[in-house]
Amino acid sequence: AGALRVVVATMGLAAGINFSLRSVALAAASYRRDMVEIQIRADEILQMMGRAGRRGIDDTGYFLVSANDLRLRNGHAAHLARCGIVDWNALLGLMHAANAAGRDPFAEAVRVQQRLFSSKPVILGVEESLKNPDPPCGLKTDAERARHVAKMVRQILNSRGEWEPWAMPREVPAAEVKAMTPLSEGELALLKLEIKSRGAASADGPFPRSAELQLRENTPTRGAGAPRSDEADAPATPHSALRTPHLLPALAVPEALEKLGHGTLVKLPDGTHARSVAVADILNGQHVLLAKWVRKLTNWNARETSLEAWRESVVPILERELAAQKTPVVGYEYPQPSGGDPAVGTVRVQLSLARLPLKAAVDSHGVALWQPVTREVVPADCARCPLTSVCRTLSTATGVATLWRRLGLVDAAGVPTRRGRVMSFFQQGDGLGIAAALEDEKFPINEFIYELANLHAGHRFASEDTRWSGRTAIACQRTYGAQTIPGYLENGLPPEYGAGGEEIAQSVHRDPFSKHAWATDFIGAGDIDRLIIEWRSMLRQVSHSPPLEWPRWTALQKMAKAILEQTESPTMLDLPALSQSQTKRVEHRLSFRRH
Repeated sequence: AGALRVVVATMGLAAGINFSLRSVALAAASYRRDMVEIQIRADEILQMMGRAGRRGIDDTGYFLVSANDLRLRNGHAAHLARCGIVDWNALLGLMHAANAAGRDPFAEAVRVQQRLFSSKPVILGVEESLKNPDPPCGLKTDAERARHVAKMVRQILNSRGEWEPWAMPREVPAAEVKAMTPLSEGELALLKLEIKSRGAASADGPFPRSAELQLRENTPTRGAGAPRSDEADAPATPHSALRTPHLLPALAVPEALEKLGHGTLVKLPDGTHARSVAVADILNGQHVLLAKWVRKLTNWNARETSLEAWRESVVPILERELAAQKTPVVGYEYPQPSGGDPAVGTVRVQLSLARLPLKAAVDSHGVALWQPVTREVVPADCARCPLTSVCRTLSTATGVATLWRRLGLVDAAGVPTRRGRVMSFFQQGDGLGIAAALEDEKFPINEFIYELANLHAGHRFASEDTRWSGRTAIACQRTYGAQTIPGYLENGLPPEYGAGGEEIAQSVHRDPFSKHAWATDFIGAGDIDRLIIEWRSMLRQVSHSPPLEWPRWTALQKMAKAILEQTESPTMLDLPALSQSQTKRVEHRLSFRRH
């Protein structure tokens, strides 16, 4: 209508495709953003110069040159490069449609990505897996396969000479624990031969000396010294090279009892061991001086007592208390008289260790083994898979498909889950926030409908509270943790999330004229209008999204449609008539200066 004589525009408006004027002038070669001076790029200069000249109105457009040194030669086209961020929302929608049509969801996502205009291919992390879609492990992403084949499985040699999966040691009474006798030279050689024949020689070189010593000494293997194999035995598969191990009671192995009980380790006539502890001293053959710990244990007040009282009164109490501590008395060591002199010396008691707990690995046959022989092999499904060498070359880095699996957006076959479907209805991380809030059954829909305003509220409405508060924030961080994924999550929440907007949205819904009461020096009326526009836009997206077989989603859609009918957008649709001062001819002059 010719009503606008001069437009002072920001970078966004100046780059608009359908926005043009008769003349264009650039006030400066840079602009400030968050206290940082940013130079205008050459392609931005060219784009803004291109606004000069109205199609169908002007034969010539004018670019006004000022003293800021910007000239026509400063503007030229730049090489366009596609952003490397994958559009999760669109791909998840396409993957759902592909699955409904009977096609592979991951294959459809890769096909779409390969058709994008990009100088560098955008990798989803399933490209290699699609070439071999049915491995024994059943994993569909490259990173999952790479991590699976790199995760070695620890096995133990059980009580019958079979390899079986290692289990976390647990406490078992020492009398029930067995220890294997060390391997003989012939058995050690046969074991080495079998390990090499199963591929360890080609994979890891000669049999490690450290593993040989560990096997010989019957101690658990650890780290790089563990024998490895490219083929894993199934659980409880007999080991053809070894005889059934000969088992000894762990009580007969001093190394197994090093940290068990207190006192000196002594060997009993049956070959097992016990602890010998000093309990008293005999003085002149008639009196007994009790040890301090014995007096406390038996609650015996006198430090010194007669030999008769010791045997008739103290010993029964001592044996009862020691038995209660799972160390019953199995014998005494009294000093012997010599040369007609009375017995003088220390009285020691022998304590059984049979009932004390000892950590041991319980095998599939119920036998508790102390430090059985161990080895590390690849997983059983990888051992019989011809793709093992290929999977070892794959990257373990987290790709897009792996992130989808971690966030629960797709299942193992790539089919979008309910959460993934909700994600596909919205832009960027909005769907993640909405899905997490809906999954919280205790979060009322009539409260969440207003918290939709927080998804794009930012920090402005949080006041003195933290930006990351609110029921939606709690639900998101419970579901996604504190993950940060550029464009989708920041500390577990959608990047533009900010608490405080829900109160304003609820207030304006109840009374459209109440928005001015929320205006402050920091929050203007325009900020509130923008919040309401963004909130209503989110309500429209919810109401127009496809239905789901989910009662909470259905309730949210119904409530969103009802609120849209009850509220109006603050956007001005009918412009008021121009005043006389606005329509009269204005003589103006542009003045430029450096800054």
